[in-house]
Amino acid sequence: MNDIAKKKINPALWIVQLLGLWSRISQIHLGLGASCQCASNMPGIAVTDLELNIMEYLNGKYQRDAEFTQWLGLHTQDTQELKTSVTTFLKTMATHTPSRALALKVLQDLQLTLESLQQAHQGR
Repeated sequence: MNDIAKKKINPALWIVQLLGLWSRISQIHLGLGASCQCASNMPGIAVTDLELNIMEYLNGKYQRDAEFTQWLGLHTQDTQELKTSVTTFLKTMATHTPSRALALKVLQDLQLTLESLQQAHQGR
């Protein structure tokens, strides 16, 4: 069991924190527009494209995880949005939380990704 699973972390509170972080990142990204360097050599990348890249990463990483794909399959009405929208993904996790272990793994990966973007926006 990894360190994150051992901690008494409430996935719902973590989801709220990540929603706030994504909101701040997307607003900063919009404000920077074409001068944003968060996507390395791709200046002018739209927030929707940035968001799609984040979600493609998560979906790609967990595509072979049976529990994750089963959880995605339970939300067929939102499948496309779940695969393309950070906000929809997090809101769905908050209202239809998968197992604690899966939620913590996915949230940790998402947090690391968002923190990396935040640092890029801050020029670090």
